[in-house]
Amino acid sequence: MRFTEGEIDIIAREGAELVFVEVKTRHPSPFATPEDAIDDDRMSHLEAAIEQYFDQLGRRVPYRIEIVCVEVDRQGRVRRFEILGDVGLR
Repeated sequence: MRFTEGEIDIIAREGAELVFVEVKTRHPSPFATPEDAIDDDRMSHLEAAIEQYFDQLGRRVPYRIEIVCVEVDRQGRVRRFEILGDVGLR
């Protein structure tokens, strides 16, 4: 979902809690991992997009942010898939 401040890759619900998911996919590299793409700037944009989402929703509900890291080979096959879980930002 796109907002002026950024985009949210996945919005899901678990019980009464919303789960905002940021997905980062990269080719394996000795110099960078998908986790490296989750910097303070990206998280600030994600937080701002979440605020805009709640503004459109017209209310706030409990939520968490999860990060999914995916590494794919040159043929596009998944080599690593990891859910980092609640990153604790609110």
